[in-house]
Amino acid sequence: MPRMRLYTLLFALLVSLTACNFQSNVQLNIDENSTTATVTMQESEVQTLFTTLLSNQSNPLLETPGVDLRPGEVFVRGIIVTERGDRVPGSMSVYISASNGGLSVRIDNVDFGNLTVQSAEIDRINASIAEGLQRSAANNNSGAQITNVTITDTTLSFTITAPRRR
Repeated sequence: MPRMRLYTLLFALLVSLTACNFQSNVQLNIDENSTTATVTMQESEVQTLFTTLLSNQSNPLLETPGVDLRPGEVFVRGIIVTERGDRVPGSMSVYISASNGGLSVRIDNVDFGNLTVQSAEIDRINASIAEGLQRSAANNNSGAQITNVTITDTTLSFTITAPRRR
C-alpha cells in the first residue's frame, strides 16, 4: 500500500476512533501552515482496535487477542487456529513507527509453540492491520504525514501533521 494512503488512512482512523466515543486524548496545534494532531489511546482502546483488526472477520487471524503495551511495542497474545482445527496459543510483538512521513508496522518475536509461522502468515497479519486502517477511512488526499509514534506501558500516541489548505 502506498505510504500516502496508509498515513491518510491512519489519520482518518484516529479521527474515527475519536468520533466513536473512544476516550482518546486529542491535542491539536494549528498554525498558519499546518495542523498537528497528537492522539493518545489508552491500552483498553488499543485492545479494542487490535481485536477489531485481528479477530472480527470471517477468517480471524487470532482468536481472543490480548494486548499489553510495553515501551516501544504492542505485545499481542492470542490463539491461532490451524487448518486442521488445532488451537495454538502464543504471542508476537508489533512495532509501529513513523518512517518518512508514513507508518511502518513490523511483527517480530512470533511464538506459537511448535507451530511454525511462515513469513506469508506474518505478511497476512501486516496486511490485515493495513486493511483495517483502510476500511476505517475514506479516500483522502490531505497530504498528512505521520511524524511520531510513541508506545509506553500505558498509551499509544500518534502525531500527524497535515498542511493547511489555502
